[in-house]
Amino acid sequence: MTADAVKALQEFKPKKDFFVGIDSDGCVFDTMEIKQKECFIPNIIKHWRLQAVSKYVRQTAEFVKKRPSWAIPPCKEKCKKPTIRY
Repeated sequence: MTADAVKALQEFKPKKDFFVGIDSDGCVFDTMEIKQKECFIPNIIKHWRLQAVSKYVRQTAEFVKKRPSWAIPPCKEKCKKPTIRY
């Protein structure tokens, strides 16, 4: 965050009793939990074709969410889909 942005936030004077924040990806949710459970995880399951193990994907996501230091950073290069053998 730039010094100008920090200063603007420090000097911000609310005009309303509520605040609406827009995430860097353009989403507006009252908590990250909704965004994770209703948007990210279902799309991860769909994209990686993990429907057969979706229960475990959700459980794993919840487990990792509680331990942020375990989270995997985003790919800097184009991520490749794994080869799934049935």
